[in-house]
Amino acid sequence: MKIGVREALDIPLVHKCGAWYRSDHYRLVTDTFDRDAGPTDINGNSRNILCGLGELVRIGYERDEDCTIERTLRIGRPRSEQNNWDTSESRHDIREVQFHATVFCDSSFTVLRQAIPDAQSTEIILPDRPDLRSEGTVRIRASGGGEAEFVSYTGFERAADPDNVRLTGVQRGVEGTIARAHATPAFVNYPTTVPAFTLAEVQEQINVANQRFAQAAIRLVGTIDAGPNNQGVALPGQWLDGQFDLPEFDSLQPPPTTFRFTQPSEDAVAALPFLDNGANTIDILYTRMVDESRLVRALAFSDLINGMGDKRYSNWIMIYGATPGVLQDTVTGHEVMHILLNALHHEDGFPGSRTPTTSLFNGFQTGSSNVAGTKRMGPYPGTKDPDTLIGDDEITRMRRTAENLP
Repeated sequence: MKIGVREALDIPLVHKCGAWYRSDHYRLVTDTFDRDAGPTDINGNSRNILCGLGELVRIGYERDEDCTIERTLRIGRPRSEQNNWDTSESRHDIREVQFHATVFCDSSFTVLRQAIPDAQSTEIILPDRPDLRSEGTVRIRASGGGEAEFVSYTGFERAADPDNVRLTGVQRGVEGTIARAHATPAFVNYPTTVPAFTLAEVQEQINVANQRFAQAAIRLVGTIDAGPNNQGVALPGQWLDGQFDLPEFDSLQPPPTTFRFTQPSEDAVAALPFLDNGANTIDILYTRMVDESRLVRALAFSDLINGMGDKRYSNWIMIYGATPGVLQDTVTGHEVMHILLNALHHEDGFPGSRTPTTSLFNGFQTGSSNVAGTKRMGPYPGTKDPDTLIGDDEITRMRRTAENLP
């Protein structure tokens, strides 16, 4: 095979099974971002060829001596066709998938310094904590295991005791909770000035995802909201306890077709104000939760698992870590694949799955940020089971799904 882009490249073909050929695959790209993103060969050399928009490329395939088939194609398409319609899919160079990421802050806990006598009082005294946000919501745990109360505030000031602060701009019983009296020392969860993940960590998540999606000529582009001074966006009261309760599913066992949620949890409802609901946008929420099982640290709300018919609960992603430093480098790309494929893990991703362990869509292996290493999208031409042919027809499915978001 010869690809005529400024110079001819000889790419060896390997004959297998007497029926089909396979070679190292190359991509024709139009900017250095994609040239550098991958894929690479086993030596780390790029398999991308940088071309200019509008250039003519001649591709010749010589199966036998004196038997050459040649085709000419033009790189790129007019900006007037910058869409994801199936009719122009074959002319696409890079398909951009829009995302909007929100990075939330961490939460911590303290105790009330002074009892709250009734539901009307706005005198809320807390210990002076250096990481207390200047505004946000606190969660006051009810004694005896009752429902907690969420209280919003717009600032704080020094109390009479210099070791304490008084919240200002107080509104009691927000986010649908009920204001009530609280004894001391009641536990209080509060938002901190520390982000759940740094802006650099989240950006690296997007970069690694784009390394994987480069194989399908897909790129994630969008914005990251890390809050004021990159301290993270203030948590809703519902998340301040450090737990994320899953929606109600009709089954958590195989077969995957039974894995649908029928009611959103209160934690899922609390996410809605942070979703931009923009056309063709995937919302990604990064926060930190206490995960005692240490198994589930992310959930993609794909249209497939939404059994309610309410589109607000489709096509957004919750990503959270149990402790600092546990955010797997491929987790964002993995969850975006759930959205774009509108599918669960192959074989539901349970141990013993037929999905190759090096697949980005295998949910039980820690990956590598090296494109030539594990956690790649595919393809996996050596597998015989159609459920594991990752990166073949699924690449087309992902590109078509992008047109119909959210």
